[in-house]
Amino acid sequence: MSAEVERPARMEDRRGRRTRAQLRTAFTSLMAEKPINQITVRELADRADVNRGTFYTHYRDIYDMLEQVEQELLDELTAVLDRYSAQELRRGIRPVLEEVFCFVRENAVAQEQDRNGGNIAEFLNRWLKFETYRQIRCISSHEDAESELPGSK
Repeated sequence: MSAEVERPARMEDRRGRRTRAQLRTAFTSLMAEKPINQITVRELADRADVNRGTFYTHYRDIYDMLEQVEQELLDELTAVLDRYSAQELRRGIRPVLEEVFCFVRENAVAQEQDRNGGNIAEFLNRWLKFETYRQIRCISSHEDAESELPGSK
């Protein structure tokens, strides 16, 4: 029986954020020890020092947690790119790439996923394809707007 976990649109309270952080830390730790298909909710909850029911308040199962953690990573990586303007990106992407690679190096979940048979390259490739497309559209629309300005030709 697959129950849909409802999450309110409002910001999580401090306790909820702390619990999710505990679960994420425990998840990362377990991923360093074994493949995801061998991680149980019980051992994750024990490692995080939370009740199994608390886990299910936030996630449907281990794979839902992985998906949500990946989405959080994608959001964080997207925020890295959002700090750069189209003009800065036209001058070169090295600073962006350095920041992205620093993020990946510092992010333990991504590293542990890779060590345990997950495919970090696939994860990053998915993000890079999405972000590259998004940035190209942004730069293109910016160039189109500039070419329509009086005196720009």
